[in-house]
Amino acid sequence: MSWSFQIARAFGIPIRVHLTFLLIVAWAAFSWGGRHGFHGALFGVISTLALFVSVTLHELGHVWAAGARPPGRLGRSVLAAVDEGFADYYAALVNRSPRVGGRDELRDLERPPPPAAAAWAELALAPEGFDPHRLGHGLAASLWALEPANTGLLLDLHTGLASDATYTGVPDTPGAVIEELARRIPNRSRARFEQAVAAWAPAEVLGGLASVDSARAAPGKMRGAHGP
Repeated sequence: MSWSFQIARAFGIPIRVHLTFLLIVAWAAFSWGGRHGFHGALFGVISTLALFVSVTLHELGHVWAAGARPPGRLGRSVLAAVDEGFADYYAALVNRSPRVGGRDELRDLERPPPPAAAAWAELALAPEGFDPHRLGHGLAASLWALEPANTGLLLDLHTGLASDATYTGVPDTPGAVIEELARRIPNRSRARFEQAVAAWAPAEVLGGLASVDSARAAPGKMRGAHGP
């Protein structure tokens, strides 16, 4: 007997729900309903289902953007953070909400984390053990601040991330890898992506990347984006 059942298919991947998920929904209804009655129970069910949808969209974002990645550990780690940011941004746009569910917690793209110097240092010193989720949240917040409703930037960033062109010959540094990714993004969104990167990554991390330095110097039009 199978304990899961398929509810949909996306990008050729079946989406299945385990029967124990129904227990979680029931628990949420009971927990909230016990304190707030019928409306509390309804809130518990809707919130649980919304979290499920958000997490599912985030994970599908990873599948959708799968493409070539750099061979070096540092380059792979940098793009892993970009990939996490893309997945959060994708989930937020499709769900029409800046609050997205991740592996460990809910993340609010309108409340970006402070500049994560420690996370960037972790990336530089130990890329093999680097957790990209925290840095990804910052990039997603920068993308959301630029384009909270228009999917053009999302689709063009997908074009860059999903490219099958190899990164052979690209130096294993954050600046070089981000610059190569920017080249793969269509011209109409390239400057917007570089502006988001300029708000996300410290200049010293990117190693004086010319295109990002120019975006950093441009007048900001971002709502609530954080600087380096």
